[in-house]
Amino acid sequence: MNNEDSFIFSIVIAIYNTGDYLKEAIDSIINQTLDFKENTQLILVNDGSLDNSLDIALDYQKKFPDNIVVLSQENQGQASARNNGLDHVRGKYVNFLDSDDRLSETTLEEVNNLFSANFDAIDVVAIKIMEFERSNKPHPLNFRFESDRVIDLKKEPKNPQLSVSSAFIKKSAINGQKFKTNLVSSEDSNFINRILLNKKAYGVLKEPTYYYRKRMDSSSSVDTNLTKKGYFTDRLKYHFMDLIEYSLDKEGKIPKFLQYTLAYNIQWMVTPELPEFDSEEEAKEFMYYFNKVLSYLSIDALSSKKLIKSGALRNYLISKYNNDIHMDFDLKKNDAYIRSKKRQFDRLGNHQLWIDIVELKDNHLNISGSLNSFFHPKYIAIKAVRKDGDKNTFIYGSKTVEYSSRKNITFFSETMQYKNNFDLSIPVDEGKEYQIGIKVMFYKNGDTSDFKKGNVLSHFLNIGFRRHSPISKYCNYFVKDSRIVSFTNNKFYVKNYNYSDAVHHEIDTLKTIKEANLPKFINIAFVRCLSILLYPLFRYRNKGKKTYLFMDRIDKADDNAEHLYRYALNQKDNINKYYTISPDCDDYSRLNKELKNVVKYSSLKHKLLFLYADKVVSSNPEDAVVNPFDVSGELLPFSNSIKVQKYYIRHGVTQGNMSNWLRKYDKNLSLLLTSSTIERNSFLDSGYGYNKNRIAVLGLPRFDNLRNDNVKKQILIIPTWRNYLAGNKDKFLESDYFKCLNDLLNDDELVNMAEKQGYEIVFKPHPNLEKVIRDTDERFIDLFDIHDKIRVSREGDYQKLFRESAIMITDFSSVFFDFGYLKKPIVYYQPNDDHSFSGGYFDYETMGFGEVTKNLLDLKSKIKYYIESDCKIEKMYENRINSFFDNIDQNNCERVYNWINNH
Repeated sequence: MNNEDSFIFSIVIAIYNTGDYLKEAIDSIINQTLDFKENTQLILVNDGSLDNSLDIALDYQKKFPDNIVVLSQENQGQASARNNGLDHVRGKYVNFLDSDDRLSETTLEEVNNLFSANFDAIDVVAIKIMEFERSNKPHPLNFRFESDRVIDLKKEPKNPQLSVSSAFIKKSAINGQKFKTNLVSSEDSNFINRILLNKKAYGVLKEPTYYYRKRMDSSSSVDTNLTKKGYFTDRLKYHFMDLIEYSLDKEGKIPKFLQYTLAYNIQWMVTPELPEFDSEEEAKEFMYYFNKVLSYLSIDALSSKKLIKSGALRNYLISKYNNDIHMDFDLKKNDAYIRSKKRQFDRLGNHQLWIDIVELKDNHLNISGSLNSFFHPKYIAIKAVRKDGDKNTFIYGSKTVEYSSRKNITFFSETMQYKNNFDLSIPVDEGKEYQIGIKVMFYKNGDTSDFKKGNVLSHFLNIGFRRHSPISKYCNYFVKDSRIVSFTNNKFYVKNYNYSDAVHHEIDTLKTIKEANLPKFINIAFVRCLSILLYPLFRYRNKGKKTYLFMDRIDKADDNAEHLYRYALNQKDNINKYYTISPDCDDYSRLNKELKNVVKYSSLKHKLLFLYADKVVSSNPEDAVVNPFDVSGELLPFSNSIKVQKYYIRHGVTQGNMSNWLRKYDKNLSLLLTSSTIERNSFLDSGYGYNKNRIAVLGLPRFDNLRNDNVKKQILIIPTWRNYLAGNKDKFLESDYFKCLNDLLNDDELVNMAEKQGYEIVFKPHPNLEKVIRDTDERFIDLFDIHDKIRVSREGDYQKLFRESAIMITDFSSVFFDFGYLKKPIVYYQPNDDHSFSGGYFDYETMGFGEVTKNLLDLKSKIKYYIESDCKIEKMYENRINSFFDNIDQNNCERVYNWINNH
């Protein structure tokens, strides 16, 4: 086989440190339905790998000496390695498979067939791309592969091909072309589009698939490129401009298909913030080339919804192309516009107000929502217009709210779309009825105090409701505090409760649900009808008594809600109290024996109580936990159940910034409990959106049960989890988290030291360590080599462990706050700073309740110190504990319960 084109296919694989994946890639070629020995040449180019990649390649070469060529070079990058491989190609068609990916087994056979049927018409055949491992989703350009066919790029220019890995190219069409070695990325796209310029056509296949590995450790080149300076300016100069100049030299123009390809490709370079360049000159150079590339493209290419999904990004690219974006104000049409030259980007009157919260509380109707637009908020005021029964009209202004998880959309540090979040609070006196609309006012000069004629226009925009709103497209009302709040004809109505009115609303709601053909309609109708039929009886029986529901997790108790519930049951305050938990867990049996009014989670009784409840008190704030309709997938038909007030009494003390999760717009907590003024102040930072009167320093109820009445000679090791390790055994075993913790758990010196002094070491694994690893029958805890003299605790009573232990060893787990409350010694073992508490207020070095150790030697030394000093906490750390907690007593339950009753 020495002749040129001795094979049908040559597969070139550039290899760099991919020993963990290389066999899978090679096997996917050898095991094709097209016979490997007869038809395929495999060229393996080792690009200076430091792992076992070369050994693997050589082993395969020994098995298939006539088919496999192994080349080695110093590390020079993928483009150089591919060029090296190109010099040894002996196949009719060439592919450049990445060394951590694979091909579906019929790929080569089907590619050969399509080439054979269309040999003169095409130089390239492409197949679809599917991601696997870290994510499992199709490539955005997979719409091209609906059937086996030839795409004529002159007639169908909106079909970019950027990847050479998922393409097969005629060797004759390459014609000496090489991959550009001065590119960090896009050498693929540059290479293949030079070839596509020849025939402006390529073949596609429906079934064959290129499997692209998204590595668990995010070390793929596509994951790391955005951190490289060359990804930006060099890519514009040596890829985009190179292709543009090549095309102009070849044809005197930029073909449409190439314009669409470049438009699709350049969008991935547009980041929210301008890249961090070393100088202002470098930043200017980047923007110069960015704008220059855009100038060669067309408006049609930049505005393609098929290729550029983000409307804001399309508008940004067009505004840069036009070098223009401006606002127009049209009083005759009572509207405002954002335009780029004559192209309209936005019109105020087209918008909808999206409502997150509708809440009746303390004789106020509170409405929260957002207006997302290209208009700067300084030009806009959102106001409520309230009319009472006497037709008196009052206007109430809104407050602007910032959420970390709802940021303005920016491109290269320029804002294109604004998230205008607002809060409205409208007084609604008891006994009176009201109609309330929401008006958006636009001020031409940006001065919201200037009401001069010609400066102001206003709109009652259409209102829509988000999933976490108590009013939805299915259910347009709720009952609260002897009043009905409803939404009709783009207005809110607050009326006194009347049974016939409630029935009328319910009939309309059931009609809407039935017309929507929602599943389980009979079940939905039964619960809804039963709730409205029983409501008068419920009110009469309770005679003004309030109803509180308590819960921790669905399948776990023994947290703040259980402790507070026990306290509440002993209070003679004429309040109905219930604790809800799944009947399928051990805690249900325990609580059902010890306490009254324990309700089975998601039972009919629970659902009815939830619809009638005044307050839900929980250590978990998620609707998916506290709302039984959410967990059963029936939330929207029961959206009015979201009206119940939620009091979040926490799972633990907060260390980090949680504003991306614990935000008001979808949690709407009536209480956000804290244990410290320092902690409380962290929730007042922008990003959460809560009013300060809903964040209270009261202390965790479970702390009341913390006492030093049964301390043993016991060292407790209790680390937290790392979310980035979930689901992957190999990644877990390779992690520093596992290695450092494993070293600690089988350290003979530590065990012998403890044993000599009469101490027992107890390891309490995080619940996630007890979970089964995906695609295995092992748990994470099974992977540890734990010393046989260290006891693994699987008891659920954490407080018992805290009471009995003399010393706590943890990394970043918030349980140290519980232990610190007892003023017992804590040692932090933090060999790796890999916790997830980003942007937090708590600094372990200056605020921690114990010494921070970074290695096992220092940790053992500190444990030895405490054992020899009879486990007495040092004064410095005791002072830190005293200064952190506002109250260290057994009165947290009392404070929390009284606060809930009074708010």
